[in-house]
Amino acid sequence: MATHADLDPGHLAEALATLRVVRVPMRVPFRGLREREVALLRGARGWAEFGPFLDYPPAEARLWLAAAFKAAYAGWPAPVRDREIGRAHV
Repeated sequence: MATHADLDPGHLAEALATLRVVRVPMRVPFRGLREREVALLRGARGWAEFGPFLDYPPAEARLWLAAAFKAAYAGWPAPVRDREIGRAHV
């Protein structure tokens, strides 16, 4: 789980330079929303997204941001299996 410690201030300028905000329409409204706005940022390990709901308090939204930084700068852990299991077909 991402923590506040994952928000490395050294990456802030780089993240802000690559930051892109996108609006994504939703097929099914959720919590009264018909679209979501998310921020995309690029780090050393690739792109990540940050998109908490606007009514989230800062402490909770900060955890979402920490997770985005972790994905962009630390990357994902190695897979534990070599194939998908139980994938739902949509």
